Amino acid sequence: METRKILFDGLHNFRDFGGYDAGGRKMVTGRLFRSANHALASEADLARLREMGIGAVIDLRRPSERERQPSRRWADFAGTVIENDDHDEGAETWDTFMSQWDMTEDTFRGYMMRYYTRAPHLPRLVE
Repeated sequence: METRKILFDGLHNFRDFGGYDAGGRKMVTGRLFRSANHALASEADLARLREMGIGAVIDLRRPSERERQPSRRWADFAGTVIENDDHDEGAETWDTFMSQWDMTEDTFRGYMMRYYTRAPHLPRLVE
């Protein structure tokens, strides 16, 4: 069975979206990936990303998260970087939510419903 997970030294949860159904067709393998942040990427990880031809990075973290853990890029990276410009630092963050002592299935579901009800209307996500 083919796995979508690609192992790196310091990049966590790196996966290839290839093979998923999309509009009656399949996503092409090796074109669209997702991962956790690249702050802990090793030199070998950066070289591998370069070899994979990564030409664009979309960083969905908030500005404060990027400041705390800046992503690493290889020396001559000339691709596009799109950053999350959501400056609503007063909004309930995932870390805040996860640290609540009374988390239950209902509180988790409520959080996700509130977020995904609001997310499609956030200025950073609407052209």
